[in-house]
Amino acid sequence: RRNAIIKFIKNKKPSIICMQEVQSHMFKWLYKKLFNQYDCIEVAGNKKHTSLLKNVNWFSNGLVIWYDKTKYDKGWNKYITEEHNHPEKFLLLVDLISDKGIITIINTHYDSIYQHKRQMLTDKLNKILKKNSYNVYVCGDFNAGINSNEIKSVSLPYCIPFSNEIQRTFNHFDDTWAIIDFILSNKEMNYEIHTKDYGVPYISDHYPIIINL
Repeated sequence: RRNAIIKFIKNKKPSIICMQEVQSHMFKWLYKKLFNQYDCIEVAGNKKHTSLLKNVNWFSNGLVIWYDKTKYDKGWNKYITEEHNHPEKFLLLVDLISDKGIITIINTHYDSIYQHKRQMLTDKLNKILKKNSYNVYVCGDFNAGINSNEIKSVSLPYCIPFSNEIQRTFNHFDDTWAIIDFILSNKEMNYEIHTKDYGVPYISDHYPIIINL
């Protein structure tokens, strides 16, 4: 699926890309392919939250925010953990600066099993949003539906996909149906769930969600 991902990026030319569950070996390969145009903020989901570039564990995964370095400069950034004994679930945050101003991008991957762990991250997210909720976009695999408390209690007014969306965001490389990936913002958003295969049936077990900033 590697080449299909690159084809997708070259075709859509996104200015910002949020990725979750990025394994270290995959990130190193993507970095070589994208570094001419994109810079990134990345953190491995391990106890020390090291760089994915420096991680030697093949199966270690983390979060990455890529941004077009011809359009944006990196401002303040950090990661916020849920709890020390559950390091792979956290929030990765960056302020991106352009001639249009500053936008805040938050990328996350919520726990797939425990509701209380997902709610803990939402509570941490809301504390961040109290300090900065202007021009902010929260992206991620939330492992919960739009009517869950973890999503409904995020203190942002807009969330896509909508509850009546007929296209899934999670496919599990088969016919599994679920909408568990969202983008939340204080801005209204037009979106597309991208299902084109680019030469392979699925470029990921999740379909990309595309918005226009």
